[in-house]
Amino acid sequence: MLGRDWRPWRWGSIALGTLVLLWAISCFVSSSGSHSDSASTKAISDVRALASAVNLFVLDHERLPTELEELVYPPPGTVSLYVAALPADQWGRPYHYATRQPAHVQEVLPFYVWSNGADGLVGGTGFNCDTGNWSREDRCYGSPSGAWCGVR
Repeated sequence: MLGRDWRPWRWGSIALGTLVLLWAISCFVSSSGSHSDSASTKAISDVRALASAVNLFVLDHERLPTELEELVYPPPGTVSLYVAALPADQWGRPYHYATRQPAHVQEVLPFYVWSNGADGLVGGTGFNCDTGNWSREDRCYGSPSGAWCGVR
């Protein structure tokens, strides 16, 4: 009689243990994505945040900032702080900002914010893919001189 009462508990324990094991494996697999994915996610997030801060600056001052530092240290008489500090990209380099169209960008915009990727050079693919605010999609564009990731 004792054996029959014990069996449902045993199968329940096995089922629960299996679910916990599957959950642990799925957590490990989902958190062990490539460094490239996490780097591009950080770059995309930072570029979007900086582009939004530039747009807020424009609304307040009716002009583009001359450099990204104006977002941290706004002009005298300004009460708005657009960003607490300028972020560095995943590789420790500052983000680029320009009000003139960079040679490697095909779209015409009022301003450009970007990271040159892991290699720090214009263009590239994979880790080296540039990430900027000049495209409507989060993907790389191929070109004769490389590829550029864009976010907007």
